[in-house]
Amino acid sequence: MKKLTAIILAFIMAFGTISAFASSEVYPYSSDWKISASSDYLGSLKKAFDGDKGTYWHTSYTAVGGEITDKDPLPFYITAEFPEAINLSGWRYMPRTDNGTGTVQEYTIFASADGVKFSKITDGTFTHVDDVKQRTEKEATWDGVKVKAVIIKITKAVGDYG
Repeated sequence: MKKLTAIILAFIMAFGTISAFASSEVYPYSSDWKISASSDYLGSLKKAFDGDKGTYWHTSYTAVGGEITDKDPLPFYITAEFPEAINLSGWRYMPRTDNGTGTVQEYTIFASADGVKFSKITDGTFTHVDDVKQRTEKEATWDGVKVKAVIIKITKAVGDYG
């Protein structure tokens, strides 16, 4: 679920595994990467990259008496900065496997050769499947781009959690 390989960003309550790749080469998460998110509940962002399908990243929310009283609004952003530029041609994402909340439905990916100036490289949609037993890894691909950093912008997600 969360197997971040050459990662590109994303976010919120239902993020399972993120990974990025270039052609057939996969870049597993490294502690050298600088990762951040526009919203992060109790430091869960690292779970988007831990390779464990049973954990997930969640955006921030407030609950009182078991009811959600406030939550950060869409869009959500996940940024990954690499210690050196890599040739990136895709990313993989495993939706949450315990429920559908936060499953990414629409995204835009931005890349930067210098870690400062970003430009859009792709956008797309993922279909949400209600049956957790039928959820599979999602993948977005594009022509290889040399990047120092990437941003995944989540613009639509189940429950508006990302």
